[in-house]
Amino acid sequence: MSEALVALEEATAQWQRQVDLDARIARTRADVPLLDAEAQRSQHPFAVANATTAREYLARLAQERTALGDAAHRYESAAAAREAELVGGGGRASERLTGIAHEIGRAQALLRELQEAQHAGRTAEALLSQAREQLEMIWRLSSADSSVVASPLADLDKYSRLGPVNDLLLQVNAALADFGREVVDTGAQVAFPPLPPLEVSGTVRAFDVLNTIGVETAVSLRASRAVTNVHHCRDAVRQVLAEIDRRLAQTRTALHALGAERHDLLSERGEGQWTPPG
Repeated sequence: MSEALVALEEATAQWQRQVDLDARIARTRADVPLLDAEAQRSQHPFAVANATTAREYLARLAQERTALGDAAHRYESAAAAREAELVGGGGRASERLTGIAHEIGRAQALLRELQEAQHAGRTAEALLSQAREQLEMIWRLSSADSSVVASPLADLDKYSRLGPVNDLLLQVNAALADFGREVVDTGAQVAFPPLPPLEVSGTVRAFDVLNTIGVETAVSLRASRAVTNVHHCRDAVRQVLAEIDRRLAQTRTALHALGAERHDLLSERGEGQWTPPG
C-alpha cells in the first residue's frame, strides 16, 4: 500500500468524522434552546439535568470539531496526491480518472452558472412581488375612488405612489434582463419582455381629482392591467426558477456520483462501495 493511499484512507476517515460532527452539532444546537425553555418553565430537576447535559455535550462536540480542523480540505489534498500517483502510472484507472476530472470540471462550471441564475431569478421574483404589492395598493385606491365619493387626500395618496412604483418597475426590468442573461449562460433560452410603466397623464389626473367617474374607472383599469402583467411575469419567473432548481439538484447528484466513482478508483475499491460524506 503506497504512502498516498495510506494518507487518503486517513483523510477519508477524518472527513467522515467531520460530517458526522457537523450533523450532531446542528441537531444539538436546535435541541438546547428547547431543553433550556422546558427547564426554566418546569424547574424540574430532570429537565434541568437534561438541559445541562445537552449544553455540555454540545461543548464537547464543538471542541472536537475545532481540533479536527478542515478535514474536507485535507481529503482533497490527499485525493489529489493519490490521483497524480495513479494517473502517472497509466492504465485503465488513469484514463477514467482523467475523464472524471473533465466531467467534474464541466459539472462544477454548470453548477456555478445555475447558482448565479438562481440568485438573479430570486432577486427578480422579490422585486416583482414588491411591485405587485404597490400596484395593488394603487388599484385599490383607484377602485374605491371610482365607486364612492373620493377625497383629495385619497387622490394625493394614489398619485404619490406612481413615481416610486414606476422606479421600482425599472428595477424589475433590469433584474429580468439580468436573469435572462444568467439563464442563457446555463445553456437554456428565455426572454422576459420589459414591463411598461403605469402612466397617467396630467390631464387624466386633473379630471380624476374632479371625481369624473369615467376617468376614475380608466385609471383603475390601467392599474388592474399593471397588476395582472406583474402577476403573469412573476409566474413565468417562478417556472424558470423551478427548472433551475431541478437542474441544480440533477447536477449535484451527478457530482456526488462522480466523486464516489473517483474515490473508488483512488482507493482501489470496487464500484459503489463508498459514498462521499455530505
